Amino acid sequence: MKRKRMLWLPLLALLLGGCSVDFDFGPTSKDSEGGGGGTTSQTGGAVSRDEANSRVTAAFTNSDIADATTYQQTTLQEVTDDTKEYVNDALKYHVVENTNSNVVVKATGLQTDDPVAKVTGEPLEDMTEDGVETYKLIDNREFYYASEWIYYHNATRKRYGNPEEPFIDTEVKLKQHMGPTNGQQLVEGLEGFDLGDAPVPTMFIGSELDVLQQTANITATKNGRNITVIYSINKDAFIAMMESGLRGILFSEEMTSEERPEAEEFLQWYVALLEEVLDLREYKITIGADGNDHLTQVRADFELITTMVYEPSETYPKGYTQVGKLSGFLDMKPKFNEEFTITLPDFSDYEEGIIFE
Repeated sequence: MKRKRMLWLPLLALLLGGCSVDFDFGPTSKDSEGGGGGTTSQTGGAVSRDEANSRVTAAFTNSDIADATTYQQTTLQEVTDDTKEYVNDALKYHVVENTNSNVVVKATGLQTDDPVAKVTGEPLEDMTEDGVETYKLIDNREFYYASEWIYYHNATRKRYGNPEEPFIDTEVKLKQHMGPTNGQQLVEGLEGFDLGDAPVPTMFIGSELDVLQQTANITATKNGRNITVIYSINKDAFIAMMESGLRGILFSEEMTSEERPEAEEFLQWYVALLEEVLDLREYKITIGADGNDHLTQVRADFELITTMVYEPSETYPKGYTQVGKLSGFLDMKPKFNEEFTITLPDFSDYEEGIIFE
């Protein structure tokens, strides 16, 4: 592909979970004048900024699945990455990538020595170049854990080229003996699990970043004891979040004295680039909590446009302008401590092999 991906890759990593952006949802003493926006209250009486933040903090604190007896989570994701390249205002290249996924996590017996888990994912991807589809992926993945064994089923259909090309179909069924695993050990595995960007609640909480509560406009809606808090974020706050998140990714205690200045130089270059090329149309985070202060929703909606001007090259002797639009949402809905049963499939045709090293 012709287009540059240096800008999008960190944004995608930080927007779609599985990342090091730590949101400090603790109460802030800043009011709307000092903190970049007030609170709009709807339904059920006044909701102060501090109350909204406090309820969100409590929800994240109480939503560690290690404390649950059972856990369920549904994560929907839709992302469109649309890029156009112009030479003297004439469109020369247009590529659109769509990524959709529906991930479901279910686990029971988390406080016992005999837990059961099921994780299913349906990632769908397609790409069109200059109006012609050039790639399509239909992927169905299933993971199970039961009675010391983990099972993996993956049925994939891939097509390279236009729709007239045939699909390449593959299917894998594997099983691996993991040995005795209690509920807490299973929780650790689920918290580190990555299947089509399937975050669990604890990944969102941290103490590194309080810019969200301090600078975002907040809309809080109450329905009895249930609350929904929406943080609407402007460009400055968004860039601050990106900088903090990237710093957590780039820097580590193992870095040498030579590596640290290089990482800092890249970080500052990237932040300056964002400030120059980014048009943030929308970025909001929605947090829902029930009367027991358990999370009911974590959702991010975003629309970002970047405009970058490139110097002449072999492909474009006159140089070109690239306009990229990244839009979509990630919507995660967890449920805690509800009674349900996980139905396991017939594993008789699963071959023994290595799923996890």
